[in-house]
Amino acid sequence: MPVTLDNIKPSLSQWKDYGSYISAVCPFHSDSKPSLMIYKEDKFFRCLACGTTGNYEKLFRKLKGWTPTAPRGEGVAWKPPIKQGTDYEELSLKAFQRLSKNIETLGWYLKDRGVLDRVEANQLGYHQGWYTIPVFDAQATWKGIVLRASPVIQKVNGHRFWMPHGQPVLPFCPDYLLLERSHVVFVVFGMFDALVLSSLRYPVVTTTSGKSSFNVDWLDKYRKPIVFLPDLGEEADAERYARKLEWRGNVHYLQYQENEKDPADMGKTIAGRQRLEKELEQWMQF
Repeated sequence: MPVTLDNIKPSLSQWKDYGSYISAVCPFHSDSKPSLMIYKEDKFFRCLACGTTGNYEKLFRKLKGWTPTAPRGEGVAWKPPIKQGTDYEELSLKAFQRLSKNIETLGWYLKDRGVLDRVEANQLGYHQGWYTIPVFDAQATWKGIVLRASPVIQKVNGHRFWMPHGQPVLPFCPDYLLLERSHVVFVVFGMFDALVLSSLRYPVVTTTSGKSSFNVDWLDKYRKPIVFLPDLGEEADAERYARKLEWRGNVHYLQYQENEKDPADMGKTIAGRQRLEKELEQWMQF
């Protein structure tokens, strides 16, 4: 006798009916957020976090305690999240549309990181367990893309960020208009650090490829104080960059508390965001 959706529903956690599909917590990986999509017409499911797919029978067996096993000697191979030759700009747009339409089920990680409000402004998206961050220049021209792994994907393959092969190092500014209007510029060494500061409405610039790739020439046009906010342990890099900027260069050492190592960590909690604002406000009055 074929398995039906009525057989499956009683064992689902946090399920919600959206008409053509049902969302629920995925039983194939450890999670507490609904990332499993069960499609009624196709009798098919797909987890948007861990990528597991299959038919109703496979899902029913898993809910009843079945554990799939891999063939002996088979490991987890690293596969790039996007195939070579993909139109990255088009994928970026589709990922943004997907996240916008499913913000309640797919946006939980961005909410936890305190940057859910940057989805529309920065066209953040979602693609097969990865969050997409498109990079635009000051004229709003698309220049590239960075992907951030969801916690589940990172746990499986060990990768946190991914960029297309051959993409150059790019400056990332979440809000160029804010940058132009402000009398100070903040520099951080991470994409999520920049998104957190932008969420708090501070002008900020970072690089797409980590602290060692930052180019101070990107800031040539800005004749105003430039304040580096280093992660814990990256103070020497910030000081080196600040010296290159001569009178414009400054370093502010954030007062990190336990379990905090960068501005993004501070942005995870209301208290942390308040402390971050308090420290940065002194520069806004400069």
